[in-house]
Amino acid sequence: MNERYLTGEAISAYLHISLRTLQNLRDSRQIPFTVIGDRNIIYSESGIRETLLNNMRHIEKPC
Repeated sequence: MNERYLTGEAISAYLHISLRTLQNLRDSRQIPFTVIGDRNIIYSESGIRETLLNNMRHIEKPC
């Protein structure tokens, strides 16, 4: 399977979060990322998906 890597802008749009929130998630190691060179940061699509699934909470429907 070919891995896809996304930019911070693409991940922010996908998750509906700001770039600053994405940075906070990265700084606290809550989201996987790869640094290329000095400042290029990319995110693996499968890593993001796995993180979302691992942190998903189910809620019960109100009666």
